[in-house]
Amino acid sequence: MKRYISSFVLTLIVIGSIGTYYGTQAASLANLPGYEFKTIEGNEKELKPVILRGFANKDSISEPIIFEGNQLTYEREKSLVEQFSGEDEVEKRLKKYKSFIRGKHDLDSFYEDEDFLAYASLTNKYRNNKNVTTFEISLLEKETKKESSFELDVSEQGEKEYLRILDVQMIDSKLQVVVNNQVESQDSNEEIHVYTLDLANKKVINDKVILSELTSNAMDNVVQIHYPTASNTIGESHVFLYSLVKGTYSESDEFVPKETTLYKYDFETGKEETITLPKKDLIPDEEIFYTSNNIYFYEVSDQQIHLITFSLSNQTIIDEFSFDLLYDDFLFSIKNERMYLLGFNEHESQFDTYKPLQLLIADLKTGKTLYKGESMITSSKQQSKMNHGLSIHDLQVYEIN
Repeated sequence: MKRYISSFVLTLIVIGSIGTYYGTQAASLANLPGYEFKTIEGNEKELKPVILRGFANKDSISEPIIFEGNQLTYEREKSLVEQFSGEDEVEKRLKKYKSFIRGKHDLDSFYEDEDFLAYASLTNKYRNNKNVTTFEISLLEKETKKESSFELDVSEQGEKEYLRILDVQMIDSKLQVVVNNQVESQDSNEEIHVYTLDLANKKVINDKVILSELTSNAMDNVVQIHYPTASNTIGESHVFLYSLVKGTYSESDEFVPKETTLYKYDFETGKEETITLPKKDLIPDEEIFYTSNNIYFYEVSDQQIHLITFSLSNQTIIDEFSFDLLYDDFLFSIKNERMYLLGFNEHESQFDTYKPLQLLIADLKTGKTLYKGESMITSSKQQSKMNHGLSIHDLQVYEIN
């Protein structure tokens, strides 16, 4: 009998604790400001795939927030389960495949087309006194909803090694996996491999090394490898881009690039090509986006951002558009044949005067503004613009279905 009484009392305590938690949360949230984007130009529907993460600041207190479209949510508004489980781009975009994507979070490891959803990961296993690299492959056939998974040994590897999957594509029913391979020593040997996996026979049929470079740590002889961002992260792409940057470190420990070479690998033909850029100051680093056809560079000058569209096939600039910048600090993304630009004041030390975020969405082909808006305080109890502010650190855009 005591056992049942104890269980009953424990249940009451848990229920009371949850009630107290949500009661306290609701009371404290009532004092927090609300925000939304006010449309200045264009269609508010363009905001739908935009996700912003950051903090709302009030009286020197920062609260984590997330904008989904034009809907702001404080992290404290979420249930305990939601706070601990989180939600990343994979789960947001592919939520109808939850059973398949559970436990899979690396965007670069996914591939999706109309028929298949695939995921590749790498693990190092110690077997028979040797380190063996193993692919773990998961495959979903969308029409039949059939899921399958298997492992493939890649090769025997050295003891000090770093492996990272950079891209996954499917060509002629064969999975191609791009892997960055670093072997640590006094000077790092960095390689890029393209592995071809025969899914039907479950074996690795090709291991092509498209780059092998000794990246010295010497101050006067520095080699870096940069990976521009693929606009279509999960979906089909015919090309993979990377750049080799050689330079030196200045006395202030700042890297000074001297020579940059951009390379393109074509998954369909298996051919590599050097891309000749029309301007020396167009450096293809991680902040540059590309599709199968184009690279998108930007330059900033005179309170404007200049978007440059460079054709991979013709190796020429095919479009240039300019847009006004409200602030010097911004986040930038290319998706859905659109440019997404969020301007903000990162260096504002005190939030004594609210300064709005500026969000601009433009068509890549025409340069036309599809949406322009500014954040504004909406809470009726917080009309004052004093001691409030928003700081955003992450801009994500989901593919429009």
